[in-house]
Amino acid sequence: MFLSKLFLDGVLSRFVLVGVRTNHDSQTGDETQSRHTEQRAGKLRSGAATVGKLGLIMAKMLGGATLARAHNSTIFGPNVYVLAPSDSVSSINSTLNTLNTNAQFSANRYAVLFEPGTYTGVEAEVGFYESVAGLGETPSAVTISNGYLTSNQTDSKGNLTTNFWRSLENLYIMPPSGDVLQWGVSQGAAFRRMYVNSAMELTNSNCGEASGGFLADSVVNGNINGCSQQ
Repeated sequence: MFLSKLFLDGVLSRFVLVGVRTNHDSQTGDETQSRHTEQRAGKLRSGAATVGKLGLIMAKMLGGATLARAHNSTIFGPNVYVLAPSDSVSSINSTLNTLNTNAQFSANRYAVLFEPGTYTGVEAEVGFYESVAGLGETPSAVTISNGYLTSNQTDSKGNLTTNFWRSLENLYIMPPSGDVLQWGVSQGAAFRRMYVNSAMELTNSNCGEASGGFLADSVVNGNINGCSQQ
């Protein structure tokens, strides 16, 4: 809508300029100049009509981007999922728990974007080659309430040293009462601009080994257990 408004404002400004210039020519009585002005006016009207049509096309394109977010019908491409508070928690969890099955060395890449609002009961792992982010101005603009987004996948040795290539950013997470948020990862895994309203463990429940990760510009309202870090 913003882009279409710019187009329409441009159209109106062209009509105003045409009207002022035509009125000035009629007052001078210069018929030749007036004919030239009318010719220019015709060209401007034609150009304005073209711009107006482009504006309507853009408005339709942007309007269509709000439909079927959970099924990834957006203008951002087939690997970007835009979720909204109006989407059911079951459809959100189903989408997230499908994306997080991505295997290491897969060619798939995914971005999951949460529109501002509150999402109650969202529970999912963040998998390989998956970036999850909130679209609010601050982390608290996108709240995961009574739920979590986590990374605590454990290998055959009980460790987390292969949890690469994933990220969480710009979200407020409030796990269920009594739970802690687990983020046990290794290299290539960022956790930034987050607000965690609970304690946090940089591991799994058995304090399996993790290696690296990046945590910055975040608030954690509780203890951070870093027992796993090499």
